Amino acid sequence: MQCNPALSALITDTLKIERNVWLKDLYKLEGLLAHADDPEFQTRWTAVKHQNKERLALFVERQMGIKVDADALFDVQIKRLHEYKRQTLNILGVIHVCFVYLAESGDQCSKSFAQRYLLIKDMKPEERKKVVKKVVFFAGKAAPACMSFQTSTLRTLVDLWFLKTTLRSS
Repeated sequence: MQCNPALSALITDTLKIERNVWLKDLYKLEGLLAHADDPEFQTRWTAVKHQNKERLALFVERQMGIKVDADALFDVQIKRLHEYKRQTLNILGVIHVCFVYLAESGDQCSKSFAQRYLLIKDMKPEERKKVVKKVVFFAGKAAPACMSFQTSTLRTLVDLWFLKTTLRSS
């Protein structure tokens, strides 16, 4: 697997079969189930995942100037932009987070969307450290047939980015 050589190497090493064998017969990956509870395998798997997250975070920082926490949960959606339910729900989730940032403004409507934020805000610092951070990535190619939807989707994402940036700097 060219896109993820470290994971490919871990799978090959764990299954003790050549890479081209399990790549041609994906049922061979069921052999990983025997190692699912193995602490050493879990440690190696986690290390590969974290290494890849650090690579992505570095790429984002170099390409876009945005620092991303590699310890956060990454919600990555890279596919053709379309009217898919998951894309819409993901965008609504990002909008919810933006409402959360607005919660302290006193806007009653915003506060109704901000229960999680308020819960986290009331936590002690030790408890707050246990809350999972989340970074959402959207990327995709626009299909010509759905241009108006994609334009409005991209506009919404850009507007959310600017809103978040503005709120952080104020």
